[in-house]
Amino acid sequence: MINAIKYYKDAYNSTTIPNEKIIQLYMLAISEYYNNQIDTSKVHFNQVIKYYEKYFIKDRYNIAWVLYQYFQSEGNTIKAHQYLIDAYNNIPEDKREQYLQDENYHNHIYKYYDIHEIIQAYNQIVQ
Repeated sequence: MINAIKYYKDAYNSTTIPNEKIIQLYMLAISEYYNNQIDTSKVHFNQVIKYYEKYFIKDRYNIAWVLYQYFQSEGNTIKAHQYLIDAYNNIPEDKREQYLQDENYHNHIYKYYDIHEIIQAYNQIVQ
């Protein structure tokens, strides 16, 4: 995990492309969080949240999904549910349709993993 932290920190510092920068930052935050570097991960998650709220982000649903997982693990279900709903609402229509129309999606779960998980979690909170 230490190698992941170093990798994402270096990647974050070396890119100037905004969408790439946010991806590296949320991966850094996750890596720190799972390595019990809670204080620095919270700082980085807060930066991700500010960026997320301010800018358009390609594949927004992926970042919302990570923020959902973070707030869920922190026990903040209100914020977690907000990000889960945002993740669900921002799944690109073509990806959602492809997933829903694939009768053998379980055999292709690697293609749909996040979408599958988002839809499953979303269905649990709306029932």
